Amino acid sequence: EVNTLPYILFVGRLVPYKGLDVLLDALSLIHGDVELRIVGVGPLLTVLKTQAVRFGLEDRVKFIGRVNEVELEELMASAAIFCLPSTSRLEAFGVVLLEAMRAGRAIVSTNIPGSGVPWVNSTGINVPVRDAKALAEAIDQLLLDPAKAERLGKLARTRFESEFSRGIMSSRFLSLYRQLIENV
Repeated sequence: EVNTLPYILFVGRLVPYKGLDVLLDALSLIHGDVELRIVGVGPLLTVLKTQAVRFGLEDRVKFIGRVNEVELEELMASAAIFCLPSTSRLEAFGVVLLEAMRAGRAIVSTNIPGSGVPWVNSTGINVPVRDAKALAEAIDQLLLDPAKAERLGKLARTRFESEFSRGIMSSRFLSLYRQLIENV
């Protein structure tokens, strides 16, 4: 059986500040026919599975667990949308966002005050923290307008290449070290 449903991808530890409870809430509000694939392990696995069943979403939520780098790249490359619904500043930067940007995915994340997440995801959509309705609306917007999702994905990829690629980051670090050494 070939599954052709578009999917939202989440990658991260299954811990409270990642906001997966909010994403499951949002999934129950989304109008588009979509699946949620959750990559990662953590203490909330049982709680989240129970929540999915309680919302009648068990057919639309796939808990994938750990994956290797190749599997992760494949999942990223095929995702309709990447979502990081984190709810606190414990999510300082969201390194996984860089992986989604490198893969050219449209990203929906949260506008966490005092965190780097909205800055990293400046090419995607940032919604208020813990707002399942806003999360659902942002995801629906991209599902209903694949051309917009593709455009945002291309912008994300371009931003990744100009701001976060290894070469750029290395030259910035070297430049910073030079400044620090000169000012000693």
